[in-house]
Amino acid sequence: MKDYSYYCTWAAQNYMYGRGDNELDPTELEGDVGAAHARGYMTEETVFGENGLCNFYPEARKHLYFVLDDGWDVPKVMQKDPHLYPGGLVVDEERFPNFTGKPWERLAKLNKALKQRGWAGLGLWIAAQEAPVPDDPAQSLTGALQEEYWKERLEWSERAGVHYWKVDWGAHGGDMDFRRRLTAWGKRYAPNLTIEQAVCQACYNDDGSQYDVEKLVIRSGNVDPKIVEYEVELLQNADVLRSYDVFGQLSVVQTIARVAAVLEAMNGKHPEGAAILNCEDECMIGASLGLSVGIMRHPWMGQRVAGDPDCAFPKNDRNFKKRLNEVTRTVAWQQFCPPFGCTQEEVHASEEWLKDRWHFQKGETWMNAAIGQVVEQKAPAVLSRGVELPYVECEGEPPFVTASAHAGCAAIATHGRTDVNRSWYEPLADVRMTLPMGIEKIGIFGRYRSLTIEGLEAQGKRVLARDLLGGETFDLTAQCASETLMLDGAAIERIGLSSASAGDQSCPGMVVWME
Repeated sequence: MKDYSYYCTWAAQNYMYGRGDNELDPTELEGDVGAAHARGYMTEETVFGENGLCNFYPEARKHLYFVLDDGWDVPKVMQKDPHLYPGGLVVDEERFPNFTGKPWERLAKLNKALKQRGWAGLGLWIAAQEAPVPDDPAQSLTGALQEEYWKERLEWSERAGVHYWKVDWGAHGGDMDFRRRLTAWGKRYAPNLTIEQAVCQACYNDDGSQYDVEKLVIRSGNVDPKIVEYEVELLQNADVLRSYDVFGQLSVVQTIARVAAVLEAMNGKHPEGAAILNCEDECMIGASLGLSVGIMRHPWMGQRVAGDPDCAFPKNDRNFKKRLNEVTRTVAWQQFCPPFGCTQEEVHASEEWLKDRWHFQKGETWMNAAIGQVVEQKAPAVLSRGVELPYVECEGEPPFVTASAHAGCAAIATHGRTDVNRSWYEPLADVRMTLPMGIEKIGIFGRYRSLTIEGLEAQGKRVLARDLLGGETFDLTAQCASETLMLDGAAIERIGLSSASAGDQSCPGMVVWME
């Protein structure tokens, strides 16, 4: 089975500046300045040192690529200029002194070292440009010369056994024709490589939003239809498309809105590639909707003064950095139900939409223009694939709910909300889902007042469950009646957290099956 999910180093790189210092100016974490600091920490010591990033996620990493983000191919003396040098795809020897040799050999050594530490393999962040970028755009490579440039680098990757590229911004970042060409070249010259594409955009949703850290103008809060048009265009031949950067505080609502927009727009399309959506770090959205994930959360915390600011995972009641079990449970569920393409199941979105809001302070985002503003975003209250919309009943504001059914598996998740006054909160709802025929395994994620699952094909069978982390098996046969499984929230907590790591604050995650 092919792996599509990964851990990406960017958020951890961003947290390294100022660790252990007596003072910290939060403005140093914002914009290009913060990115330059992060780029400087992409080194061999950061990745492979005693407390290096390669030690993260010991239970999940055999099914996760380890993606080196921005900086790995940038000569260290040039790291303050973010626009000219990424895209060379040559591992910088000053950053990685023990990984020498020809370009493909350096990649092969990195790949081997990560596999030896238990990862699925090396993945690479790729700038959408040829490096160095010429001062005069008219001097950029085109035609056969451009193809030859990327052919060489794709062949390096294939020879080194590097099977994942995360293609981001660059001189060609907004050129959809270039991105489609790159995907086609990848299939031709590196047939084992998965190329993830993206449409670079602001970290907020709005009509006409632009990728500009100097502006934040919320008109409607809708996902920009032009961006969706580009994404659908890319998905005609791309294997993976990433939903792109969001605010940490509003990640759930923004990600659901973006995913819903793309899935609905893909109805009736006939893509040539795998056409899988990647929803970045929102693990339970990925698990419950059949999407791949690009994990960025990490366990480092409490190592900065001034309130321990972290623009990627700011301190609030959600505590991303104390929810690492969610990653492992998501990856475990993907072994039962791997990510599946945008058009493989029918999409349903509720007419009801929910709105979340956050008032941004310094140190809570890299986007300077958001600081001091209240940002409101919205998304469908319920989103599903391959299964009818679950019914949700709640006193007060409900949770977001996502669900799917595909290839004998079904999954459902509830997601918390963000409010200016309440911060992060997790409403408890009564949720009812009706399964299609042929479901053998069910993944349950999140917190509930109760969950009722109808259409269970359990006649004459035992119904069993356990935490997706493993451990004790629970017999739920007594909770089944007339092909209906009824669970109260306490039972889901008891089973879905039964193997939780000490101190972890993740939501429950469990699997139910019949035998």
